[in-house]
Amino acid sequence: MTTTAAATRWFTPAKADKTLPLVSAIVSDIKELREAVKLRQSRVDEVLMSRPDASSGPYHEELEAMRRSLDEDRRQIRAFISELTAIGAEIVEGDDSAVEFPAWVEDRAVRLRWSLNEPGVSSWRELADPITTDRDIDSVLFGEGPDIASYSGR
Repeated sequence: MTTTAAATRWFTPAKADKTLPLVSAIVSDIKELREAVKLRQSRVDEVLMSRPDASSGPYHEELEAMRRSLDEDRRQIRAFISELTAIGAEIVEGDDSAVEFPAWVEDRAVRLRWSLNEPGVSSWRELADPITTDRDIDSVLFGEGPDIASYSGR
């Protein structure tokens, strides 16, 4: 997650927690839909591997319908991700059930982290930390951050 002038706000743990009912619903939808897409895509791949003539034979129409459905589901996933971005959250790469929020500690930008089924934001990480780093939010004081328009991405 990178905060740029396009970002709309900085979050404190309390502010991030207020978004969680909506964020949780969106993340659940993303996770569920990505799992369904992965399963259906593997079925399409299996059919194509086992029946080389499938793309032109009697299975052609069914495969095309499946491909259109997969494309629509992928568009829906992108729309869900756009909803998260509009809120100010971003899916953690490689973990469909976690999101990060831009936050401010002392004089630097950091990331708050929340995972699906957790009651609230409970960890944070430095921008340079590996994405898997979890630091306890009780150990620091989160601020409001600078005006986002003046933030230079330090």
